[in-house]
Amino acid sequence: MASLVEALTKLQLEVARQAAELEEQRATIARHEASIKELLLDCSRKNSGRAQTMDRRLDPTTKRTRVGADGIETCHLNVTCDLNVLGDFIWNGQRVAFDPPTAAPSALPSGQPSFVPTERPVPMPTPHPTIQPTNQPSTTPWTLLHLGWIPSFTSSMPAWALAQGQTVTGSSDPVDYQQVYLACKASGRTVKRVLTLATPSATAAAPKTISPSVVYYSGDYGGAGNYNYGENPNVEWNEMHSWQGSPGWPRFLIRIDQVHCAMSYEVLSGGDSNNPELGNYGMVWVRQGTDPVSEADLPGGGV
Repeated sequence: MASLVEALTKLQLEVARQAAELEEQRATIARHEASIKELLLDCSRKNSGRAQTMDRRLDPTTKRTRVGADGIETCHLNVTCDLNVLGDFIWNGQRVAFDPPTAAPSALPSGQPSFVPTERPVPMPTPHPTIQPTNQPSTTPWTLLHLGWIPSFTSSMPAWALAQGQTVTGSSDPVDYQQVYLACKASGRTVKRVLTLATPSATAAAPKTISPSVVYYSGDYGGAGNYNYGENPNVEWNEMHSWQGSPGWPRFLIRIDQVHCAMSYEVLSGGDSNNPELGNYGMVWVRQGTDPVSEADLPGGGV
């Protein structure tokens, strides 16, 4: 029982000590407020009676006076400090309310200033997002737009493609991208390249006029494709009817059960459908970003 009374007595003494410190701080703040009021009054007294027009060509380095629009010199006060105020404070003719302290401050070493704690914690700065170096392959995922193969090549298609199934994305479907991966394979020709557009696109439709940078990967036959479609409103990434090259009239087409892999059926035997010489399978993938793509990071396992 005696120990409990002793502990309670110590607690009461500590509360009284901290309360006394708080009162002392309030008195200090009141003195500071009085000093500020006196400074403002002194400034006002200096301004009174100075109605004459003054020379505006003052030394800008002194920063001791300032000429108002009416030509009257006014006091210029530049204060850099922390100000803790209890109660309301009038600043520029407006009442500013300050929150009172919620707890007594802890004791500080003698000679050190003590500040009244505020009610709100200072928020932590928001970290900047990590920016991936442009010389490293991007991990931005690819989105499949078009995938097709001819019926005679079905047994040779990889498992992921059979699970996905042949697909042709509608031209108005929304999709954001700036890089396009074109891939297809015929008996005597392979296309395997990534196009980086100058500006992003927001739908599956191919831009009608573009000047992309092109990266060719191993196996690509290297022929230039015609990626500028001009007035043709129906050309899409899976319907390039003006693919440059030879022989004949090469096309890049990906349809259900029909593929033209930069070849011209007019100069081939076997017709334009289910013809391995014309094309076995093809696919188009897109993604956001402009980072370089390593061959190992090409989607669909490459060609």
